[in-house]
Amino acid sequence: MLGSMAAIKLPATMAPACGPIHPLRTHPVQHRLHERYAVEVPVYLWPGPPDSYIRISAHAYNTADQYHRLAEALAGVLAPH
Repeated sequence: MLGSMAAIKLPATMAPACGPIHPLRTHPVQHRLHERYAVEVPVYLWPGPPDSYIRISAHAYNTADQYHRLAEALAGVLAPH
């Protein structure tokens, strides 16, 4: 059986500077993706800081263009400023 989800580890530099995130707040990367690119994707601290993962799922309703857009948005968010 093959799953349709993947977790991709983000660079440790993307961990929140303040330590663990309150359960009702979003990860800074998730927030930036949404605010700057209108991309909605979950980002989790696991098993805890500084380890952060982005979780994507591949389903029939997602298109290749959406994954390319996510990759471009991630590149913009993860690029050093």
